[in-house]
Amino acid sequence: MESEPGRCEAERWKKASEKTAENIKKIRLYLQENGEAKTSDIADFIGLSAERIRVLLAEMSDVERIGRNRDRIYRLKKDS
Repeated sequence: MESEPGRCEAERWKKASEKTAENIKKIRLYLQENGEAKTSDIADFIGLSAERIRVLLAEMSDVERIGRNRDRIYRLKKDS
């Protein structure tokens, strides 16, 4: 029996989406435990590249960025 066209692609997207969500949870946990962190600190903890961490951090609305470029740190926004 042949699988539906695009089914494997849809499964890959779902798996990638689940992995992204899991990595975002790890970032959030790291920031909760450490307060503030540089991209490289988070990357070392999770085992992803600093570039990928920056992409994930940009997607997170509950994270604030402090500083510019090389000196930038990230922390969870305080509750209003």
